[in-house]
Amino acid sequence: MPKLQNHFKKEKIAFDTLVLLVCWMIWKERNMRVFQNQSRTAGFLFAAIKDEAAIWKEAGFSILTRSVLYPYSQGGQLQQAEENNAIKEPIDVN
Repeated sequence: MPKLQNHFKKEKIAFDTLVLLVCWMIWKERNMRVFQNQSRTAGFLFAAIKDEAAIWKEAGFSILTRSVLYPYSQGGQLQQAEENNAIKEPIDVN
């Protein structure tokens, strides 16, 4: 039973970290719209969130595993949504 509890604890930490990341990116998008009069589509924002998650993972948030970032990576709905909103050119999120 302790292994199962430990597994759920890790999943909770991963989920909480992902929620924090998404909120941070939405806040940055909001600031860009309000103060710089610029906006991106939902597909661009989603791609920026994935890119930022990869950066966070490299910076030490190893809890953000591929299974957390890409839960349907084997052809599921999320992957299809990503393909439909694919970015054709790089975007600077800073």
